[in-house]
Amino acid sequence: MSKVVVVLLDESVVSAVSRPPDATLVQYKGESVWDRGTAVATVASVRDAFGEPSSIVLVIGLSLLEIARPELPPLTAEARRALLLRDADRYFPTAAPLAVSWANDFAFAVPSALLETWVAAFSSIGTVDAIVTLPQLCARHGLDGAFGIPAGGGARGAIVLRDGALTDVRRMATPALSVAAESTSAESSFADATPAIMADRPLPLTDVLRSATTGSVALDDQLLDERMVVDARVRRQGRLLRSVVLLALAVLALGWVAARRQTRELDATRALASRLISEAAPARAATVRLELVRAEQRALLMADSLARGGASAAAVLARVGALLPKDAFVQRLEWDGVLWRLDGSASDAPGIVPLLDADPHFADVRVVAASTRFMDVGRQRESFSIAFRTREVRGGVRGAQ
Repeated sequence: MSKVVVVLLDESVVSAVSRPPDATLVQYKGESVWDRGTAVATVASVRDAFGEPSSIVLVIGLSLLEIARPELPPLTAEARRALLLRDADRYFPTAAPLAVSWANDFAFAVPSALLETWVAAFSSIGTVDAIVTLPQLCARHGLDGAFGIPAGGGARGAIVLRDGALTDVRRMATPALSVAAESTSAESSFADATPAIMADRPLPLTDVLRSATTGSVALDDQLLDERMVVDARVRRQGRLLRSVVLLALAVLALGWVAARRQTRELDATRALASRLISEAAPARAATVRLELVRAEQRALLMADSLARGGASAAAVLARVGALLPKDAFVQRLEWDGVLWRLDGSASDAPGIVPLLDADPHFADVRVVAASTRFMDVGRQRESFSIAFRTREVRGGVRGAQ
C-alpha cells in the first residue's frame, strides 16, 4: 500500500503526518534560516520517522509566505498565475523570482530558489506530488472561524475562514491581542483587525495536515513557479498516460481471461451435450419407434373406420365404377383425405354429375374444370373433372343399391 507523507515547512519547525499509519504529528526543531544543508537534515529526519514514502505533499507555513491581496480582473487560473509571476514586484516586497498561488482573493508567494531546494531535497526519498500553502489547506479542510498559529520569530498568524473560504490571512509581528485589549492597540499595525481575527483559537494542525493525505490537490491551487508548472503538467500527463496504458493492459488481460473462461465453459458444455446425446440415444430411438407404431395405429384405425362407413378407397372406387357409364374412362383419381377428384372422359360427361349426386354415399358433387370435346377414333368424347366428398351410409357402400 502506498504511503503519503504531508510535511509542513515553517521558519523553525517542521511538522509531518503520514498515512498509513494513522496521522501522527512529529515536530523537528530546525534552523531559522533554510538552506540546502538544513533541508537535507530535515529530509533525513522525516525518512527516519516515516521511511521512504511513495508520495509527498509539501505545505508552506505562514512564517515563510509572502501574503498579498491584489485587486485583479477576472482571469483564468493560468492567466492569473502568469500575471502574478510577471508583476511579482508590484504585489510582494521582493525582487527575487517567486513561486505563487491564489485562493479567495489572496496571493501567496515564496522564493523559487528556496522552494526548489526543498523540492530537490524531498525528491530524494519520494515523489513531491503537490505544494500548497497552509491557509489553502485550511480552506480545503473546510474549517470555519478564526484560528491562531505561531508564525516564527515570536510572531503570530491568524487565519480566518467562513464556510470553507478564506476571508483573512495575517501575520502579526507581536503576539495576538485579545478582544479586550483591542481598543488600546491603536499603535499596532493590526489595530484595524476585527475581533474575529484577534481571537486566539488554536489551529487543529494534525487534522488539517491529515486532510492532504487523501485526494489530490489541483494544479491551479498549488504554490509553483513557471518551470514547476510545466514539470507538474508533464508529470501528471505521464501518470495519466501510464494509467491509460495500464488500464488498456488490464482490459486486454480481462478480455483474455474472459475469453479463456468462455472457451473452457463452451468446451465443457459441448462435452456435456455430447454425453447427454449419447446417453439419450436409446430413449430417442425408442421414441421414434413409438411414434411409428402410433402412426401405424392411427392409419389402421382410420382405414377400419373408412371401411365400416363405406368410405374406404376400395369401396369408393367400387361405387364410382358401378355408377359411371360403361364408356367412361377414368384417367386420374385423387383423394386428400376429405375431397375426391375424378379426371377422365366419356361420351356424355355432363351426365356423370347427376349420377354421382343422386347416390347417397356422395355429397357436394361438382365440376371443377371445364369440359373439352374431342374426337376419339371417329367418336366424339368429352373430358370431365369432378370433385365430391363421401358420407357414411348405414349398411355401407356394398349394402346400398
